[in-house]
Amino acid sequence: MSCDGRVVKALDSKSNGIFPRVIWNGESIIDGAAEALSLLKYRHVQYLHISEEIVSSSTVAAYYLKHKLHVRNKVYVIGGPGIGKELDKIGIQHLGIGADHFEDYHSEERIFDVNLEKDVSAVVVGFDPHISYAKIMKASSYLKNKDCLFVATNEDSYFPSTNPLLVLPG
Repeated sequence: MSCDGRVVKALDSKSNGIFPRVIWNGESIIDGAAEALSLLKYRHVQYLHISEEIVSSSTVAAYYLKHKLHVRNKVYVIGGPGIGKELDKIGIQHLGIGADHFEDYHSEERIFDVNLEKDVSAVVVGFDPHISYAKIMKASSYLKNKDCLFVATNEDSYFPSTNPLLVLPG
């Protein structure tokens, strides 16, 4: 939300409204958001800020897997614990969350001994700070099965950062 001329102009003919914008970036309020909220109060514009009604991409992915794709077997996850929690809530078994590294992935003996789980019917990919060659290899191996489904939780190329020089890949 910005407190520039667009907000003022939009408010000229409104006595209430819905402003579908995020006002926080992590722990920091977005520039201009406080001023925009002050302007709403000053103009006596009624607004409602709902902060607890968030549906995450993990929630949607879990719902989609169970209710739309009817996944009943295990799901291999390249992602964080949030995806696992959502899959747990709806009773879908999963594996892959957390670090997964080879001792020596250059060794042919080690690489061909990778243990793949049976009955993996989908691969879900989200943000994973533990992304590794081992995880990509396992996901690719599961997806080699034409019946194994692929679901991505978001398309963010990067996440917002307070450091303009830092790129946080999504």
